[in-house]
Amino acid sequence: MLEDFRKRDGHSLMLSSYAMGIVRGIVDMECTAAKKVTAIKKVVEALEKV
Repeated sequence: MLEDFRKRDGHSLMLSSYAMGIVRGIVDMECTAAKKVTAIKKVVEALEKV
């Protein structure tokens, strides 16, 4: 998913590091195993908004 995201955008470095920041922040917040699915859904939503 992230590979396609990088290929489509000219500002790949900036946006991929921004996206990874979002991913890390969400995973840190949703750190329990029961919330992993929710965290993944939030990551996907965040990437779609960028």
